[in-house]
Amino acid sequence: MPPWISRHEATDQSVVEKQVELLEFNMLEQGFSPIDIRDVAITMEQSSKGDTIVLAGIVEFLQLMLQMEDKSLKPHVFVTKEVLMASAIHYAECTTARQEGVYDIVREAIYQDQSHNWLLPADLSEPRLVDDPILEYFEKGSRKTTGAIILVESDGLAERSRDGSYGDEVSRIALGAAKVKRAEIMAQTVLTGRSWTKEESSKLRGLLLSVMDDWKSLGIRAVACLYRLDGILDNVDRGVMPYIRTPEMVRAAREAIRVYAPLAQRLGMQRLKAKIEDSAFRVLYKRQYRAASALYQHNGPAMKAMSRYLEGQITHILLENDQLMSQLEDIRITSRVKEPYSSWKKMVKKRFIKPSQSGLEGSPQRAIALSSPSSSELSMVDVKDGVALRVILRARKHDSDEPDETRARERLLCYYVHHLLRTQWDLLDTGEMKDYIQFPKENGYQSLHYNSFISSQGQEWPFEVQVRSEEMHRIAEYGVAAHWDYKLGNQNAAALPSLELCEPVRVQGDVVNEVEVSLPVLMPPGEDSYIGALVTAKDELVQNKVFVFFASSAAIANEGQILSLPVGAQVGDALEELETMIGSKLEIREGSHNLKIMKNGREASGDDLIGNGDVLLINHQSPC
Repeated sequence: MPPWISRHEATDQSVVEKQVELLEFNMLEQGFSPIDIRDVAITMEQSSKGDTIVLAGIVEFLQLMLQMEDKSLKPHVFVTKEVLMASAIHYAECTTARQEGVYDIVREAIYQDQSHNWLLPADLSEPRLVDDPILEYFEKGSRKTTGAIILVESDGLAERSRDGSYGDEVSRIALGAAKVKRAEIMAQTVLTGRSWTKEESSKLRGLLLSVMDDWKSLGIRAVACLYRLDGILDNVDRGVMPYIRTPEMVRAAREAIRVYAPLAQRLGMQRLKAKIEDSAFRVLYKRQYRAASALYQHNGPAMKAMSRYLEGQITHILLENDQLMSQLEDIRITSRVKEPYSSWKKMVKKRFIKPSQSGLEGSPQRAIALSSPSSSELSMVDVKDGVALRVILRARKHDSDEPDETRARERLLCYYVHHLLRTQWDLLDTGEMKDYIQFPKENGYQSLHYNSFISSQGQEWPFEVQVRSEEMHRIAEYGVAAHWDYKLGNQNAAALPSLELCEPVRVQGDVVNEVEVSLPVLMPPGEDSYIGALVTAKDELVQNKVFVFFASSAAIANEGQILSLPVGAQVGDALEELETMIGSKLEIREGSHNLKIMKNGREASGDDLIGNGDVLLINHQSPC
């Protein structure tokens, strides 16, 4: 892993002081108290240990944290005083660990045949203590690593946790972020520095979720992903480095799109998700990003104005309908305009852009820039759901104990709302009506979709309307239908336990034979939030799955692997899964004189249990 690109190599102290003042002013504007601001400032000073460059980085990182606060997360709040303090600690720890060569340390621990190795934990989710022998082990080897606290708990943080200087919540969040980062380091080291495949990314999301102690820790790492991308772009913009798609840049951007953008979405941090995708798109495909941004700048203002107009019109039409309102307990109307990256993907999917021109995954590695003629022919108007309106309703109960009757009425009310809106705006063309209520998707998604258009100044502007009940919305946003592999179009759901419909939908071709299904929800009733759903999914995951790394070796063609296995799996099970993945027999069994299997630096047998985050290595033995 290359060093994190620093934007502060020649930072003047007076400039940093002004940046600190600006941060404090921004915190005050966002409602932080003077005491909160003082505590964050003290933590920044203590964490930087007088290093101006580190302090400047902390300030910039916290400014980005403030920008990524998302009102839609309520009742949950992400950017609190404790999160800012933990972020300052975490940033300084990452900087120290990188300076001390943490990636080399991990690589050395994986590939050196040691009789014992405390660096490679039996379970990544277990905290490492300050007196862990790893410190003594590496100091004896003339490698001082007391600062590499991504892998072990830092002495400074532990001391302040004990004396109460930081507080329990700050320490918990900072240590949680360190656990997630440690899992990232293991993945980046074992998977040989290459870009991760979609399936590997799915498993890595599962691994990061499984080691998550606090959702805010995962949020910090998602912001750190964006910070790294912005660092690359900042250096390019300032001329510090040329725009060359290095392997390191490509890995960072694809990791962002495949791992942290979906995680941000699952956290409910939509603004952060969109910003990660936008920055990664710009890093990966500069010319295509410019073309997509130009389209967005050209059409975006009109589309935003249209979305606001339509939202107002739909609200008026529905609220003025007394017959409808008498049947409803609640109704919500929202709208959105697709971001440049999402619009570009849709244009590629609909073949408005040739794959060779798209710059997106699946196209040739050397992307071909759009020519001026084809750019001028493109428009976001080509994306029929570039503007989308959503109606979410909850029926009034006639009796306190009638869930089935209420659900049936809600379905009918969805069709009635759809009829009212169709009367105002007809279908864009035939076939643009999608009934996922009568014919749910296989993942349980239910909603009514239809496309229409409005005319303005001789231009037809398409839009999509979605109508669903509150229960359908909860499942779509927080439950089975919101599964991130579905969102990415990945049919391999290796990262999460199997979640079947109670009565599976049976499909023959495009015809659904059974539509009466009982749909599960991945969280306790009432916890209709992204965070509640994510925590419930994490608990389900930990109870069902473990993730294990296979470090690269001659036996597996010099390419590391990550496996997803059931809880209680043994080393032998991991070997069988690896053989299936690579398509050849390894012939590693007990008694083999040529090869042996190492688990976390120790020789292992086939019936040894494996834990979350274990690192396995196949070693060649010299013949006696």
